[in-house]
Amino acid sequence: MITAIRSKLLVLGIILSLYACIGDDFVEDFVMPRIEVSNPIDSLKLGDSYQYKYRYFNNVGVVDSTIEVSWNSLTPSLLDITDQGLATSLLEGNAQVVLSSLSNPVAYDTIYVITNNFGTSGPDLPSERNGVIKSTSNYLLEGDVQIVNQDSQFILKLGENFMATSALPGLVVYLTNNPSTTNGALEVSPITQFTGAQEFLLPDVTDINEYDYVLFFCKPFAVKVGDGQFL
Repeated sequence: MITAIRSKLLVLGIILSLYACIGDDFVEDFVMPRIEVSNPIDSLKLGDSYQYKYRYFNNVGVVDSTIEVSWNSLTPSLLDITDQGLATSLLEGNAQVVLSSLSNPVAYDTIYVITNNFGTSGPDLPSERNGVIKSTSNYLLEGDVQIVNQDSQFILKLGENFMATSALPGLVVYLTNNPSTTNGALEVSPITQFTGAQEFLLPDVTDINEYDYVLFFCKPFAVKVGDGQFL
């Protein structure tokens, strides 16, 4: 009799844990579409050409490579640019280029480049980006977070002050550009250590600016637990 009761309680406990993160699981996953030059440079040597690239993030924060874009030099006497984003330095000065989406003109990016005789150089990218994790649910989640470039290897670091609930059946950390959904997000790892510093290698990340948010979800029921924005 006692064994049967214990078995029933065990089953009930499992069921309750599986439903622990069911709550208000409706989220608005719309974000403003945006476009950015993904390989900007600071200067372009006179007579040299440079192929610009871009990333367009749609209204759920997922990269969309099918959209048509427009490249426009606002200083055509200094810098010429083709419809495909190939820029050529013509005269010395401070050039300006605007990249925009043809289907969504509100999404645009403006870049500046110095045209000179000294050479072509890119910007110094940061070696780390920092953020603060916050809970957006009724569950404990807090701490500092970093994404770092360490010897050309990208690593996600949770700080010593990291704390997360252990009550959920499947807490998973993601990188994303939309803090409301895991659609299009990069799944990093399940969380199995709920306090303290820890690191996760990011072999699929190639750019420290590729993702703007860290996201924590109860994966079995796709319910958001919290997030943090990289600055």
